[in-house]
Amino acid sequence: MIDGVPFSIPHNDRSNCLIITPGINKYKVGYNEPFDTNRAHANSAIDSASRFIIIGYGFGDEHLETHLMRQITSKKPTLLITHTLSQKAKQIVNNNKNVLAVSCHNNGSIVNYNGEEIFFDNINIWDVREMVQEVF
Repeated sequence: MIDGVPFSIPHNDRSNCLIITPGINKYKVGYNEPFDTNRAHANSAIDSASRFIIIGYGFGDEHLETHLMRQITSKKPTLLITHTLSQKAKQIVNNNKNVLAVSCHNNGSIVNYNGEEIFFDNINIWDVREMVQEVF
């Protein structure tokens, strides 16, 4: 933050960087500018989206997920691509038939959808590059 304006400066050694680090003040700092404005724009985009592709997210920040979870549970199509499904992500997949999850399994991939698991050996479609190459 320089004179009240946020800047992105590579390799900046100043002590007034705008990054939210884990700790007691994480949630409080997240409601300050410019994070508050950015979160409002993100929430608006989430609310107006017709479907979602979520990459590498484990659903561990409930205070940021209010809009996203509301949209997922309203049955908007959702594709979750990640290396490993967190416990919370597994619950979301199992409780919402509109969510398809792709994750790593041994030397391949596992697709979770509508209560079923499908294994793909020797293909890593949980990796975004391979997903694009193989599926799209």
